[in-house]
Amino acid sequence: MLFVFPFLILHFGFEDIQEENIKCTNSTRNKPIMVMEFWVGWFDTWGGKHIIKNAEDVEDTVSKFITSEISFNVYMFHGGTNFGFMNGATYFGKHRGVVTSYDYDAVLTEAGDYTEKYFKLRKLFGSVVAVHLPPLSKLSPKAEYPAVKPSLYLPLWDVLQYLNKPVTSHTPVNMESLPINNGNGQSYGLVLYETFICCGGSLHANVQDTAQVFLNEKNIGLLGDGIKKLNIPKIRECQLLRILVENQGRVNFSWKIQDQRKGLTGSVTIDNIPLNGFIIYSLEMTMSFFERLRSATWKPVRKNYSGPAFYLGTLKAGSSPKDTFLRLLVSELT
Repeated sequence: MLFVFPFLILHFGFEDIQEENIKCTNSTRNKPIMVMEFWVGWFDTWGGKHIIKNAEDVEDTVSKFITSEISFNVYMFHGGTNFGFMNGATYFGKHRGVVTSYDYDAVLTEAGDYTEKYFKLRKLFGSVVAVHLPPLSKLSPKAEYPAVKPSLYLPLWDVLQYLNKPVTSHTPVNMESLPINNGNGQSYGLVLYETFICCGGSLHANVQDTAQVFLNEKNIGLLGDGIKKLNIPKIRECQLLRILVENQGRVNFSWKIQDQRKGLTGSVTIDNIPLNGFIIYSLEMTMSFFERLRSATWKPVRKNYSGPAFYLGTLKAGSSPKDTFLRLLVSELT
């Protein structure tokens, strides 16, 4: 029987799980033993390779569980998807956002398809249980649709008028502490900070997680994990400094869990002089926000536009749409 619990009790890898659990059977007689999370795969992070666990290793370990009378929970048995802007992150010296797909190289794929692991475990279970296993369920129909090429776009600067009223603050406010959503702050998405500056110099800011920095609408660089300083060139007249920060997932374990504030955390300075007078826009990417964009005046896509923008395209799936996945390739527009 498979039990799924939303918390962790034991963590084992393929190498140590076999040895440690066999030892447990000798030292804890007459007590039930259960591995709460038997990892058959792992999640992927942005910038990393797709992680795959060997199906024969999984089969071998499960066989040892059975012969040693150890109960276990397969994690994950079925892959899944984090919807919207909800995801997690890891931190092993560097912050890495977990990809939206949580396929996990699981026993059943994110789409519900069977894998080599599934068939190996099914055969193994069939050899030890006294009843016949149920027949395989039919797979859901899937389709590959033509590529979607965006035809219209809206620069971020044109979108600001469709957001909720911005927050005015003497100093920067992190995403979670914004006085919005009945005092609950902002959870996901992006946040834009604006203030006027009248001189260049060394810009310093603590950013979680990655920020694009603009003078008016011109991108002048990035800030983020390990990049806290940026040189602002000399300017002849006051200009609008814009810092667009993306929340790329919160770490959900280790001591870093106490340090998961997104946006600008702390003061922003130029040559050690604090900047004040911020206008802060919350970009939560809620459905109500996208509904308001329906009334916006969208522009035909320009190949030479490189700033932040929303793009609009049409997926033609016919009258009976089937399951599919969206694959994001590097756009010819960038």
